Amino acid sequence: MRSINFLILLLVMLAIVPGINAHVTGPANVYVRVVSADPATRTYTFSCKMDPENSLLRDWFIRSDDGDIADDPNEAEILDQTGNTLTYTFTTNSFYHIGCQIYNDQIAELYRGDLHIDLRNSAWNPEVIPIVGNGLTGTYQCAFAGLPYTVGWEVVDATTGIRNDIGTGQTITHTVAGHGLYDYVCHASTDTGLKSTGFPVEYFDQGDPYFPDDQGIPDGVTNIWIRDGNSNEYELQPGDPIPTLDLQATVDNSDVSLVLLTTNFIFTSPGIHVPGEGHTHIYLDGIDIVHTPQNTYTLTSLPDGQHTLTAYLMTGDHRFYTLNGNRISDTVDMNIDTSSGGGNQTIYINLQDIPSTCDGGSIVSDTFDGGRHVTCEGNGSTLTITAWDKPGSYDPQYFEMYQTQKTGSGLKICLLATCISDNGFQNSENYPLEGPGDGSGTGSISVTTIPTESLVFLDDILVGISDVNGMYMISDVAAKTHAVKITKIGFIDLTQNVVVTTGQQSNMQATLVPSGGSGGGTQYVSIQDIPSTCDGGSIVSDTFDGGRHVT
Repeated sequence: MRSINFLILLLVMLAIVPGINAHVTGPANVYVRVVSADPATRTYTFSCKMDPENSLLRDWFIRSDDGDIADDPNEAEILDQTGNTLTYTFTTNSFYHIGCQIYNDQIAELYRGDLHIDLRNSAWNPEVIPIVGNGLTGTYQCAFAGLPYTVGWEVVDATTGIRNDIGTGQTITHTVAGHGLYDYVCHASTDTGLKSTGFPVEYFDQGDPYFPDDQGIPDGVTNIWIRDGNSNEYELQPGDPIPTLDLQATVDNSDVSLVLLTTNFIFTSPGIHVPGEGHTHIYLDGIDIVHTPQNTYTLTSLPDGQHTLTAYLMTGDHRFYTLNGNRISDTVDMNIDTSSGGGNQTIYINLQDIPSTCDGGSIVSDTFDGGRHVTCEGNGSTLTITAWDKPGSYDPQYFEMYQTQKTGSGLKICLLATCISDNGFQNSENYPLEGPGDGSGTGSISVTTIPTESLVFLDDILVGISDVNGMYMISDVAAKTHAVKITKIGFIDLTQNVVVTTGQQSNMQATLVPSGGSGGGTQYVSIQDIPSTCDGGSIVSDTFDGGRHVT
């Protein structure tokens, strides 16, 4: 976007052409978009969103460009902003670069997104003029006033910084490899030297590329672009099949079997859009939880209470089918009630799951490394016990409990009915052991999720959805080790073991990794949870006693 001579160009292009080297590669994308625009007053509100979304601080950089290196300062640096929006009034009629930078200090990763707003009232020389764009292809002209000239073209991938020569001639047509920000650099050679100008273009998987103008890209648009409509909807066109949807749900205890009855619709896996084909997105209480290319699906372990299920017909590229502006969907309401089953006793067969209690004080530590180690403190006294399965973790029949440290008196640690106070040793009864169920020996788990509004499972039972801040509290949880799983469409599932202690709150931080698609896998954070496989044979034994033993 600047007129520069050839000797300077190679040294400074990466630093001065908007968008070049503007993104830092990593597992996440940052999108700068326009929430509202008033070109008359030059006041805009921008959003800076990250995939996955988070509450990290944003640094904003606003730069004007008048076609001269000397006139290319940072107009504004707005650092450490909370929230993901910024309202800004530009000072002049210029070409503006808006950059948003997010730094994740936990993993030392830096991410950046960029957008360009064209408020110029005069052209540069030379000038890159976009002629037409469709999908990942664009046609551009390099115009130079005043002298005869020849043109060479270069394109720069702003995400990677990789530069490629793409040909010569005043007009060029070029196709990029995938969606993202690219800079087209026109090198105009004359008898008096070389002058060059860069022009940033953002491509999308569908729809026209974004050539910088005074409107920007609407908030919410990522890699699909429809300039004059809702980017996530497809309005049925004349001649398209008109599909219908009837959602039927059958409740069985905490499970719900769904049947999706359609007409003029073919279920297919996600991919390109073909009218009359696609899949469904299923929402539970307003949260997108399932994408399925089948006409049947079963939801398991729903929590007690009233729930609303909505199914939407989707195109192959994940847009809502609409008819006269209305999304094609169906909704059912249901009540889950499992209160008639169960009892008030819990059966324990694993040492690490048995709830611990302390009379006369509070448990300050409860860990398991093949053996159980519990410490209680109170009134200036300390008591620590260790318990081991016998004859061993591979074939446990009962456990032995030992006193390993004691100062003062008046404390008693129990694993169910097996207790240590002044005595130094105690055997348990044989497994399985029976203990109090809900309402006795309970604590809570505070869960924080990134992204927000993720599904939270406790021991494979869906217990709720994290709120808009990513928070969810699980109350009245039995004092033992629980498997907490966090899931969200488009992210890899995360499962983590959480130890709950009587009367105390345990905390869990869960950051999901994008899956790169609509499905997901599972993240493992404990060696005992990792699945084992055997090529050429069958696994006959897989045990854990602090170490993993597989035969």
